[in-house]
Amino acid sequence: MDTIGPNAFAILEYRLEDDDGELIDSSDGEESGPIEYVHGYGQIVPGLEKALDGKKVGDSFTVVVEPEEGFGDRDEEAVFQIDRSELPDDVEVGDEFVAEGPDGEEELLAVVELGDDFAIVDANHELAGVRLTYKVKVLEVRAATDEEVEEAASEFDELRDETLSPEEKNPAGLVDLGAKKKKN
Repeated sequence: MDTIGPNAFAILEYRLEDDDGELIDSSDGEESGPIEYVHGYGQIVPGLEKALDGKKVGDSFTVVVEPEEGFGDRDEEAVFQIDRSELPDDVEVGDEFVAEGPDGEEELLAVVELGDDFAIVDANHELAGVRLTYKVKVLEVRAATDEEVEEAASEFDELRDETLSPEEKNPAGLVDLGAKKKKN
């Protein structure tokens, strides 16, 4: 298999920028590396996956991905207030937590404001509503192994089942805030 298409395993070098040309991430970043994925299973943002269809090893290109084909539009209903007592005492603006939703799914919440007895949290992905520019070079393309396809298909099914309605993002349904994940 020499072109990217269904069930191809691809490795990509990339640079990701926002609409102002500011670097968001790159394959040579401290915590990053090349993107490795199986094509056709939603493992990368839809706009990038569509642009990769038919590409070959050595192809380099730039693609602009609109929010609806990236990390989605911002949902203002996903920004809500919770009781500060549900958070650790040392919480600060910018901290992120994993919360369990009403159906047991995990959601990442970022603390955006703190009051004496309340916190405003945001369940939107940090890149929701952002137009993204990917600069990509295809490093490798091969047929995915049966195991890689099975794993990608399983992840795809899980993601599809996790789509939440605004009612499921209701803050009253969020319980059991987990340990602090990251502090900015």
